[in-house]
Amino acid sequence: GDYKVYLQYNPARAVSSGAAVDAESIKSRPCFLCNHNLPLQQLGVLYRNQYLILCNPAPIFENHFTIVSTRHEPQEISSSINRLLSLGADLSGYAVFYNGPACGASAPDHLHFQAVPKKFLPFLRELKKPLPLKENSSIRYSRGERFDRSIVVLESKNADELTEQFL
Repeated sequence: GDYKVYLQYNPARAVSSGAAVDAESIKSRPCFLCNHNLPLQQLGVLYRNQYLILCNPAPIFENHFTIVSTRHEPQEISSSINRLLSLGADLSGYAVFYNGPACGASAPDHLHFQAVPKKFLPFLRELKKPLPLKENSSIRYSRGERFDRSIVVLESKNADELTEQFL
């Protein structure tokens, strides 16, 4: 039909995609994203004194990074949307994304984002120019087409207004 399908054999992903994320499992394990629990060979780059940018140990794409809060704080978007927008602006050429605690995050107890080169993300290649729905002085609202799910796109040059609208 209208879909392209990409198949990747990556058995290392099974560790994170199959991780037990129920409250009891999380409570009984050390947080693997906390700095003192990272493998010794795992090196990172400090970003804005708030995050470590790490090479993803089970990458889906080449140059796949996990961006981990230096503080142990919950995976929660409303308190971290400004940081996500800053990362997106600073990591030009990368798609920076967030998996919610109930939407695929293998560490719902530790705030983190992921970044991959935009050119490798099939969804962004398939998302053509979004159809404008509404525009005010600083925010453009659009929707994606050619998808069997709803996609709303918010765009702005003003991060604070974009954050406020998102929330």
